[in-house]
Amino acid sequence: MNKYFKVPMGAARALVDSSQGPELLAGYMTLRRWSCGTDYGYTAAGAQAIRNATGVSDFRSKLVLQELLALRFGERGELSLITPTGKRIKNAREYRFGEWDGVCAYVPDLLIQPGASPLLRLLTAEESPEVRRDALLQLLHVYAHVDYGEFLGVNPDQFVFKRWTGEGMAPIGGDDIELGYQGQVGNLHFWLMRENPDDLRHSFRHVGERIYTPGEDAMSRLWAGHDLLLSIGLICRVALVENGIEPFPLWVFSPAYREALAGTGVAGDLADGMYRLAGNNGLDPDNLIIRHATSEDASRFGTELFYCATTTGQMPTIRTVYAPLFHAPTPLNLEGLAGMGERTAAWVGRLKWEGRRAAA
Repeated sequence: MNKYFKVPMGAARALVDSSQGPELLAGYMTLRRWSCGTDYGYTAAGAQAIRNATGVSDFRSKLVLQELLALRFGERGELSLITPTGKRIKNAREYRFGEWDGVCAYVPDLLIQPGASPLLRLLTAEESPEVRRDALLQLLHVYAHVDYGEFLGVNPDQFVFKRWTGEGMAPIGGDDIELGYQGQVGNLHFWLMRENPDDLRHSFRHVGERIYTPGEDAMSRLWAGHDLLLSIGLICRVALVENGIEPFPLWVFSPAYREALAGTGVAGDLADGMYRLAGNNGLDPDNLIIRHATSEDASRFGTELFYCATTTGQMPTIRTVYAPLFHAPTPLNLEGLAGMGERTAAWVGRLKWEGRRAAA
């Protein structure tokens, strides 16, 4: 069993352009979730599966199925979503998926389950139907462009990101803490960094227009969908260090995703080891960082000031990127996670070695 399914982004965008809410796209994803056949080009799922996965009424689920059957796209209506084959599988009608060229999103089965599920969390969020619809399409865009081997998240050229800074002062709890270079422990140089508070969230304009129909509202739709996905925990922040060598995650802000990554061999908490090494070797002599680094919100790292170790004397380049909370176990994704796991394991070993050497 694959444990993931694919959704053509062309079909998903066409559905969003044809609807006022998320039900049509969610219904189509549900049918894709229960695809079958040697090429997964068929499904025997129907209105009942749509009802169970999306929480709509029996009447509405049947309407969604009928709309998916009736919709045609393309200049001559040559593009379909599903068509009946005339066959039955265990008394259920079988449908064939239409062929769509272009990029596909590879989505984990975990996203769509009968009853309570991540998909249902999005569909029942307290937002307008249009925002929920746009957020669902954006989530598919995230799955279509996630790159675990290079970014442990979505390529920032394809999505939202935020820059970090190691300059100036950070007022924390009445104390002014100087950012930037903090000193050296063994062969490692330590920098105190944080997200740049004066820096706006960034995205290239083409990103909004790649997800949605080009227009003046594409970027506002991007931000509204992004904020909803982040608020309900379907995407999470990742602090990515890009300092001229192979990138690595300094900190994964979601405890649930850190735990999931640990199961793949990826250390999402390198900032913790870097802080301990720095703090144990005199780089926080007054304990200002640890004094303020407490928070009831387990998704935050206290003050959100981070020690970042480098092997050079150059300030690291760090950006906040975003990752989906659940990863699809495709061969490419698993290969990327394995590579990132080796990279973070090397950093864990490096920190332990320098710690032992400093304590000797």
